[in-house]
Amino acid sequence: MKGVSLLVSDMPETSPNSNQSDKLDQFSSHCRLYYQTSLSFHDSEMTNEQKSAIQASKCCLDALEHQIANAHEESLSLEYREFLNSKEVKEHSNHLAECGLHITLPSEEDSSEDEEAPKPILKHSLSHQELVEYSKIRDKERRNAHALQMEERRKYLDELIKETFRKSKIEASDPNDSNILVTSLITESSLNSLNSREFLNQARSKIDSFSSKYKMNVGTHSFFAGIKKLIEKQMENNDNCILWTFNSSTLSEVNHSCIGPTEKHNGDTYMDEAVKLLSLFLVSYHDESLRKEIDENEPMYSFYIQPSISNSFLSYILGSFPSSHELHAKGTGTFKVLDDGIIQRSNANGTNDESIYFSMIPWLQNLRCEIL
Repeated sequence: MKGVSLLVSDMPETSPNSNQSDKLDQFSSHCRLYYQTSLSFHDSEMTNEQKSAIQASKCCLDALEHQIANAHEESLSLEYREFLNSKEVKEHSNHLAECGLHITLPSEEDSSEDEEAPKPILKHSLSHQELVEYSKIRDKERRNAHALQMEERRKYLDELIKETFRKSKIEASDPNDSNILVTSLITESSLNSLNSREFLNQARSKIDSFSSKYKMNVGTHSFFAGIKKLIEKQMENNDNCILWTFNSSTLSEVNHSCIGPTEKHNGDTYMDEAVKLLSLFLVSYHDESLRKEIDENEPMYSFYIQPSISNSFLSYILGSFPSSHELHAKGTGTFKVLDDGIIQRSNANGTNDESIYFSMIPWLQNLRCEIL
């Protein structure tokens, strides 16, 4: 069959203008449902009714894509004919009709098998101008869904950081200054635990696990490189802490699916584990004036390394992150020396550290000497 005519399904007789407006509104609703659902980074159980509604919305979008692809063709593509005869089109024909996208293939007798017979003129259900209108609606709803998703992720990240780091206010140099807020994760262990072999071994183990899971995703590389740069800069300064400030998008806008070596991870899982990683040895620091210096329109987060962690421990922690040749991005964020005299390092030279040399070499722990 060389040519196929498209027949528009019978629609209720209404005013052309109002009918077209209703169709566009229906199509807009389907776009909104499909994109907001498919772009959501939270997994949630859906009822069969909800699943059916999403499938109907996808069918409407597929119908538009097929019409756009065949707009300038003399005959329908095989893919389009298969789509029009598919089970999903039959199931959701009412939704397609409401959107003005329901078209049917003509019966066999309407088309001639004679190759010399004139080809029937194709009658697409949407004109060129209508295709443009539908495309604009689709693109608008997709942009809105992306923006909504990013806002949801930013809010989730903000709540996550607040929940993970217990708040404790530290007075600024000006007692009346309420803009500065320092928060840290207070665990059952005292600060002395940050100088123990147990802390170091656990920290390295968790960093190794996080790194192996996410280092294959290029979107995480600027985060990894930023932490490494913070540690390196801190090891160069034995007196003052280095403040690391970065945009929330560093964590919230990493690709929805972070692919690890063996499994797939959703974006919220990545944020959860990234914030837990930060809480291992960093302190959260909030300074409204600092945010205004960098970017007032984007959420910013600042951290510095726990002051009681020594350079020796930091060198071991640094070695647990991916090596520089594995990272394909520069470190994110800005770095600033906290020289206000309030927050200063207390154990840079490792005076308070528990001895770690034997714990770093497992076979030495089992070494036994006998004096004959």
